[in-house]
Amino acid sequence: MKILKITQKNIKQYRSDLISLNDQFLVDLNISKQRTQEQKEAIIRNMIKPDSPTHLLIGLPSVGQQAGLPSVAQQAGISQQQAAIGMVYFNVGTGYSCGGDYVCNSMFIVKEERSKGRGTAFLAYIEDWANNKGGVTLLVSSRDITNVHSEKLFKKMGYQQSENIWIAKKL
Repeated sequence: MKILKITQKNIKQYRSDLISLNDQFLVDLNISKQRTQEQKEAIIRNMIKPDSPTHLLIGLPSVGQQAGLPSVAQQAGISQQQAAIGMVYFNVGTGYSCGGDYVCNSMFIVKEERSKGRGTAFLAYIEDWANNKGGVTLLVSSRDITNVHSEKLFKKMGYQQSENIWIAKKL
C-alpha cells in the first residue's frame, strides 16, 4: 500500500475517493445522517486547511495490487487500480500530563482490505512521523470498543486502553 498525505495541491485528484471512503466510514459507524455534496466537500476542506495541525492520509494500492473496490472505483469514475483502500485523519495535540500527544482521530479501511496489514501500515507511518516530530504519546480513539479488527490491530501494535475518558459536546 502506498500512503499519501492529502494537501491543497493534490486534493482534486483524490476528492472522489475521499468522499466515497467517508461515506462508507459513516455507514460502518451506523451514522445514517445523509449529507449534501456541499457538506461532504466542507468536511474534506476542513481536514486539510493549510494552518491546521491536522493531517489526512489516503492509502492507495501498490502498483499491480488489486484493490477490492470495484464499486468505489466505479462511483468515483476512476480505474480500480487507482481506487483508495483506506484513510486516516490525525492531529497534533498537547497536554500537561504527557508533554506532546498525537491523536489518530479516525482510521477507515474498506472491508475487502481489512486484515491485510493496512491498519498496521497506517499506524506505523503515524508513529514514525510523530516520533520524528518529538511526540511522546500516540492516542488512538475508537468509537466501537467491540470492533474486532481494531482491537486486534491495537493489541498487536502495543496499544493499551487508557484510563482517560473523553467527554464530548456537539457545537
